[in-house]
Amino acid sequence: MPSHSRRRAAVALGAAALLVLGAGGLAATVGRDALASAARGGISGVDVALDGPTAAPAEAGGSTASSSGDGGDDAAASLADGRAFLLVGSDSRGDAQRPGDGDWVEGAQRSDVMMLGRVTPEGEVLVVSLPRDLWVDVPGRGPAKLNAAYSWGGPDLLVETLRQETGVRVGRFAALDFDGLVALTDAVGGVTVESPYAFTSRGVDVVAGENTLDGAEALAFLRERKSLPRGDLDRVANQQRYLLAMFDDVLSQQTLSDPRRAARVLSAAREHVAVDSGTSFGDLEAIARALGGTRPDAVVAGTVPVAGDGTEGGQSVLHVDRPAADAVWAAFRDGDADRLRELL
Repeated sequence: MPSHSRRRAAVALGAAALLVLGAGGLAATVGRDALASAARGGISGVDVALDGPTAAPAEAGGSTASSSGDGGDDAAASLADGRAFLLVGSDSRGDAQRPGDGDWVEGAQRSDVMMLGRVTPEGEVLVVSLPRDLWVDVPGRGPAKLNAAYSWGGPDLLVETLRQETGVRVGRFAALDFDGLVALTDAVGGVTVESPYAFTSRGVDVVAGENTLDGAEALAFLRERKSLPRGDLDRVANQQRYLLAMFDDVLSQQTLSDPRRAARVLSAAREHVAVDSGTSFGDLEAIARALGGTRPDAVVAGTVPVAGDGTEGGQSVLHVDRPAADAVWAAFRDGDADRLRELL
């Protein structure tokens, strides 16, 4: 993948608003008025208790600021205020709530993809994935798999669990459902991803090397773990790999220069993505512009360290490598990209 393409894709991942950030960038670039109007009208908002900034956006850090002059400075600077983005991928986009009262429907869904990302004041993008089978302490519930927190209490309980587990303050939230991955993959005409292993999943044969996948094949690729050497850890690595490749296509010149293709992408975004209710489309657009200049070497991505797998209550789980994980989260919180790169 060319370095400029990897930069675009990694920036979208690092911001952890993923599909929404891609939508903001597309609307800013191609037929902005018509596309932004379509996307703004459909992106769902999720009520979730998030952490506030430690400083006013204007004080937070300069190199990520936009020069757009239309509010982009504040939205972009707020990226560097020490708070993280949380991306969740699941069977539905975070809206498993009862109409009217907003209560989470317990057990309605679990999260298969969880990533924390943040931007440092120097403009570096840091991303750490968390396996769904990670054995953690869920506040008020006790020890359980990480994805059980989302099932039991939705975004609020997941954010609280991650805050306790990592010490990271979460300031923005985005949820993407798996139907959206299918729709987005098909909207760009398929995605080519590099796999280190050959395996078969749900009737889809994946070769070691390049694979061009349609939406249904991509879903099989993303969900497979049993036939992979490291199980859930390799699935997490495949998720990162695929999302990078997908956003290379979402933000490719082919998409940016084709209004119809861009409109298909935006249609998938508004149908399958939700963000926290405090994040506006204008914020996302400004963030997408601001992050557009991030250098390829300023992106650090990996998975939280684990000590190995095991069994808890008849469940297969992954145990945190506590000393190594604590060091990773300290570097993440401090915004120390060089140290995080060494640890991951």
